Amino acid sequence: DEQIFGHHRFKPARLFSSIRSKAYLFSGVEIRWKSAIPDGDTPQEATFHFPGGLADYLRETMGTASTYAENPFAGTVDFQGNLNLSGANAAISVAANTAGTYTFSGASKVVNRTGATGAAGAAVAVGDNGTSTINFTNGGLAITTTVGRAFRAAGGGTVNVSGLGNTIQTTSGMAIGGYFNAALNATFASVNVSAISGDRAIDLQTVSGSLTVQGGTITNTGNFQAIRIGSAGSNTSGGNATINIATNVNSSGATGLAAEVAELTGGSVTLSGNFTDNNATGGGLLVSGINNGTAATVTFSGTTKQVNTVTNAGVVVTGNTNGTVNFTNGALDIDTTSGTGFSATGGGTVTVQDAGNTVNSTGGTSITISGTTIGAAGVTFQSVTQNGGTNAIVLNNTGAGGFTVTGTGTTDGSGGTIQNVTGNAIQLANASNVDLRNMNLTNVATTQGAGSTVFGGNIANYNAGVKLNNVANLTLNNLDINGNNNAGQVGISGQSVSGLTITDTTVEAFGNAAGEDNIQFQGLTGTVTITNLINRDTGSDLFAIDNTGDGGTAAGGNLTMTVTGSTFQETLVGVGAGGLRVNTSNAGTTNVSVNTSIFGNGTASGAAGGLQGTGLELDVGRGHVGTLTVEDSTFNGMNVAISGTLDSDGVGAGPQLTVNIRDGADAGGAGNTITGIRSNAINLFTNGTLGPGVGTLRATITDNTIGTLGTAGSGSQLGSGIRVGNEGGSTMTVNINNNTIQEIASFEGVSA
Repeated sequence: DEQIFGHHRFKPARLFSSIRSKAYLFSGVEIRWKSAIPDGDTPQEATFHFPGGLADYLRETMGTASTYAENPFAGTVDFQGNLNLSGANAAISVAANTAGTYTFSGASKVVNRTGATGAAGAAVAVGDNGTSTINFTNGGLAITTTVGRAFRAAGGGTVNVSGLGNTIQTTSGMAIGGYFNAALNATFASVNVSAISGDRAIDLQTVSGSLTVQGGTITNTGNFQAIRIGSAGSNTSGGNATINIATNVNSSGATGLAAEVAELTGGSVTLSGNFTDNNATGGGLLVSGINNGTAATVTFSGTTKQVNTVTNAGVVVTGNTNGTVNFTNGALDIDTTSGTGFSATGGGTVTVQDAGNTVNSTGGTSITISGTTIGAAGVTFQSVTQNGGTNAIVLNNTGAGGFTVTGTGTTDGSGGTIQNVTGNAIQLANASNVDLRNMNLTNVATTQGAGSTVFGGNIANYNAGVKLNNVANLTLNNLDINGNNNAGQVGISGQSVSGLTITDTTVEAFGNAAGEDNIQFQGLTGTVTITNLINRDTGSDLFAIDNTGDGGTAAGGNLTMTVTGSTFQETLVGVGAGGLRVNTSNAGTTNVSVNTSIFGNGTASGAAGGLQGTGLELDVGRGHVGTLTVEDSTFNGMNVAISGTLDSDGVGAGPQLTVNIRDGADAGGAGNTITGIRSNAINLFTNGTLGPGVGTLRATITDNTIGTLGTAGSGSQLGSGIRVGNEGGSTMTVNINNNTIQEIASFEGVSA
């Protein structure tokens, strides 16, 4: 073609031979020959295409001639002697074989390569070997390089490295590289890389088989991953090998990740070496993209896993719909500034096991687990500490696996301090089996969310120290949750919660408006156990529960609530409403039992302080059966001490309520002490809208003391000691016996 080549003269035969002999170098290309000059020796048209490269070319060239092996570059070769190779280009290279077995079986195979970089400069290079098998047996493979790569297998074939004492030592070159469908079955006693910078120390892509590295140290100073298995976004590149690497990695100061595992198509990866990654500007550990339909497992099992990042996340587990990622043997130590500490999102299963796992953040979210199942072994941290930011712990759609912050024993604050967090400090949604211990939450939830009251409103948008939505089995043990003089909106706020245990915990000083409670729930069911709770000083109710369907939650349900040795106090002047208030309706049963607890702070409600509303209240609507039992408790300073009400809200038959206000320790002993009351000390009431004969209220009030002798009006300033009001005409049976009722200022001791 003169337009391309100009007016040059070629001999067709020579040009044809040259093109044909080079066509095998381009195995994926078809070359078409066409010549308008007949010379008798050269065809006018021809096609060159050698998909198998040189092997296909040789087959065509040899034709039917007899050959030693059936296939070119195939057969068996065994190098049995010892090898000692040293120099700039020292190498063992096995390449471009389509089949056969090639074995290096000498007891000593030493390669010391001092020059060359890149793939071509590998001290042991095994590549493009089709179905060949390359064996390094009897151990003793010792590879040393400076800047060059040490061991590289790529492009098909099976590479076996077996025996004892196989080692790799490089200065800044890659130690192990496996690419493009290579099958590895290799064991190395150690891999040591002293200053990897412009490459990865271990890099495996689309590799099958197995790789075991039993020890060594990698120091990463560059912008690449120290260990990379697969590559994010490729969907297949991680391969399906069984990989066990016990090499320790120090990636401190590097801009690259300490380790990345991505896009596995099966198999397992265990990184059992220790990781130290301080000042990790590129992040620490990443596992991603195990999502192609085949299960795979990744485990970090070193006894030290230290990641200290700035803006990037410390540990990221993302998009692993078919993956299980485990952090075992404890000592996962994450420190961040504005980056997320531990993030697991987008599917799969994650566990963080054993003792000594910690997160410390100065602004980024410490822990996020969203759309990822927590495995049966759970996620356990010893402490979570954060100063600033919007959220500290976020769990969303985490399945049935448990999440635990342990702290140390019963030491206050040993589970970490979360402070100055503007939103929900701990936010749990669609989560189960959460156990938080020995934590301090201070000055949290300071951004005002647009919520409304528990009773008749919707609390979904309130911010809280602990925010719950569709949570099962939550335990709070030895927590101090403080709203910083009512700057925080709500202490604990939950919707659709089943199962709650609060022990040795203080919740105080949240809320400065109606509806902003210390503790509030819409839809609280299951077994609820409250022991040694100190709950004081709020802008609304201290502990409010609505099970009537407000806030979009299910109405009714079964609740068994036991309160022991707890305190409900208002010490501020003229603020706050009630102590413990429970409203319920529709099908189900509610049993509230309160014993040895304290309500009020000794000041009658009003301008001087005290509870402005009712200390303890159970309101039961249609379709529901309720029981309120109060034993051996003290009520001192409030509007009404104890209230039991039949209400007309809800759907179903008439409500039923049984009230027991009595001595619980021994028959005939002292029951409850009630004093400093503004209105009725004990108030039993049926709503007038129920209608005659609708609903049943039964009450036993025995062995209680109302009022303090010699203190005028202490039994009641403006009401009765015991008031029974049947406005609805319900069936009512009340037994009042052996009570001391005194210092009633305005009305009867008992009014019925």
